[in-house]
Amino acid sequence: MAAMTMIRLTPRRTCSKLAVVFGTLADNGVMRVRAGFTLAELLIALLILGVIATFTIPKVLSSQQDTRRKAVIKEVAGMLSGAFQAYRQDNAITASLHGGHLSPYMNYVRADVSMAMDAYVGNPSTNCNGGQPCLVLHNGAVMRYQTNGMGTVDTTTAIWFEIDPTAGASGANSPEGIVELWLYTNGRIVSWSSLDDDTCYAAFCVSADPNKDPPWWGWN
Repeated sequence: MAAMTMIRLTPRRTCSKLAVVFGTLADNGVMRVRAGFTLAELLIALLILGVIATFTIPKVLSSQQDTRRKAVIKEVAGMLSGAFQAYRQDNAITASLHGGHLSPYMNYVRADVSMAMDAYVGNPSTNCNGGQPCLVLHNGAVMRYQTNGMGTVDTTTAIWFEIDPTAGASGANSPEGIVELWLYTNGRIVSWSSLDDDTCYAAFCVSADPNKDPPWWGWN
């Protein structure tokens, strides 16, 4: 059997290895442990962290708010789609159709004709009224609709709904703005940026206008 070579570590050599991890080694072989960071080093580190937080935290909070607003609008779009399908099962689609006809098929807290809600981004807030009543929804949004009939029935005819995602909880507080959803007679729902050319409601016709969608909005 081959002889085994044993390597014996001296105390000083062992301490030298430990010193690499824990501190420095004195001349007499006694390890001196480093006390830690100085006050100046800690202050510099805190200053750096503060600068990073200043730039990152607002962006994170803004992103969270945008995500919540999108979720609210998508939830409202789903409610409108379900209400329209239910209405269409019980009724024929006629030229007199408006948003109020769908309200019995919607889930909301109350109707309101006096509260304030946001308008398009950059515009002053607007009020609900008898001709454009609002529904306060369970998710904190407020939805306004027209009570005029859509005028005609064809593939480019639609009724519209304005949704302020937070007005029910915090009132009108632009510049976050509203999303206006258009519901076509075939059940398709779009916002301003995706409108078909010559989409008509009552006596006026419009086409796509991305500038009327708020910056935070998007289906994705």
